[in-house]
Amino acid sequence: MSTPHDIITIHINIICKKLKSFEALRLVIIFIFQFIERSFYVYFTILFLIIVLVVTFMNSIEHHYHCLISIFIFKIRS
Repeated sequence: MSTPHDIITIHINIICKKLKSFEALRLVIIFIFQFIERSFYVYFTILFLIIVLVVTFMNSIEHHYHCLISIFIFKIRS
């Protein structure tokens, strides 16, 4: 199964075969696409971790306040 990196590299190689004398240009294009791809994965991972931390924090707060509200209601009823 091909990864996105392999697919991008294949497309770049097809384009650059027409530019046989531009080996340096080919390498620069490959480097740029690899950098963009890695940046995307890093940003996605950071965003995912932030979302997980926020959701975990919100669940903790909800549980804490739920316990406090339950205690408060219990004291009012007694």
